[in-house]
Amino acid sequence: MIKDIDMGNFDRAMDRELKQRVNRMSNSICMAYLIEMLASKVDAGPVRKLLVELHQSAPDTALQDADTVYICHVQFDFDLFKRGTYEARCEMLLSTLHTGMLRLCEALHLDKAVFEQAHDAVRACHFVYRYRKGKPVLNKKADLSAELGILSTPASERVVAYVSRISSAEDCGTVTFIEDAQPDLHFQARYLGKLKWLSADVLQLTPKDPSLAPIEGPLSGAQTPWVH
Repeated sequence: MIKDIDMGNFDRAMDRELKQRVNRMSNSICMAYLIEMLASKVDAGPVRKLLVELHQSAPDTALQDADTVYICHVQFDFDLFKRGTYEARCEMLLSTLHTGMLRLCEALHLDKAVFEQAHDAVRACHFVYRYRKGKPVLNKKADLSAELGILSTPASERVVAYVSRISSAEDCGTVTFIEDAQPDLHFQARYLGKLKWLSADVLQLTPKDPSLAPIEGPLSGAQTPWVH
């Protein structure tokens, strides 16, 4: 089953700041694309990861089979990316990712419909991806429900709780626990942690990462989140 999708440049000689910007934005877009695909349980035999590797010049080979990873090597216009607006950069990265995915799809004889659906979903959300994980945590006295998740764009990623009314499903907003202004979290959803209501308006996140202490966040959003 495909468990991971990635895209980026790994050339040590490339301008470090530009490479980081490309890879960070790519991580967020790949994450949204992957989550849309996971439910389909795409079976590619021994292949577990699909990778689009970006090169400044034309690569020597287009496709590479590396056991559990299948790689599509493509030439990427880094100068055009650098000059583009934020929206243009997002579109450029998604287009490159999707083109690479379709080439890998053809090489592995996979159903293209799953990949087309993932591409359309990422475009439809305008690169603001909201992911929810696990069962809602209820605070019946306050008539509130909270779900752990990710609020992600290519410009930032946040670990949040989505809060709503139990009685009406009315959206009450989010509580931010962790914010990454330069998104390189490249998270795995199962590692996020566990939610707990401490009072009628305060939530606590206990991260599964043992190096992080529990993080509290008020529903008002007044507290400054922990910054990655």
